[in-house]
Amino acid sequence: MSDVSDLLERYRRGTDVISQAIEGASASEIDFKPAPGRWSIRQVVNHLADAEAVAVFRFRSIIAEDNPKMTPFNQDLWASRTDSETRELARALQIMRILREDNYELLKGLSQEQRGELTLLGLVEILTNHPEKHAGQIRNNRSGYQASQSK
Repeated sequence: MSDVSDLLERYRRGTDVISQAIEGASASEIDFKPAPGRWSIRQVVNHLADAEAVAVFRFRSIIAEDNPKMTPFNQDLWASRTDSETRELARALQIMRILREDNYELLKGLSQEQRGELTLLGLVEILTNHPEKHAGQIRNNRSGYQASQSK
């Protein structure tokens, strides 16, 4: 497999990484915040679904437009103003999975020329690492929850 194929395969499996990290978590564990201002597991998963929704637009803009403008999204405002603390965890994971699968199908069919410079591949790499990084955060939250219960 090429480096791009390996990267795309890791990207495709991103939702599985998160599913494994939350497997068996209780409702209390899912909503536990390790510290003030830190996100719960529910908020992390909703953030990942939001980020994948943004990626849908960004990938297509890079592919279809000349010199597209990538506007940032304020993840903290999105989290606070879109009810990330109460939105259903399973639905957020399903949204992430569906959007990621669609993005994967789009990306894997592109020729090298269509993939462009580092811009598109760089975005794929960022989004590939994103759930892997947050899976670590989820595992840390779960450890913090377990520690808080044993006091």
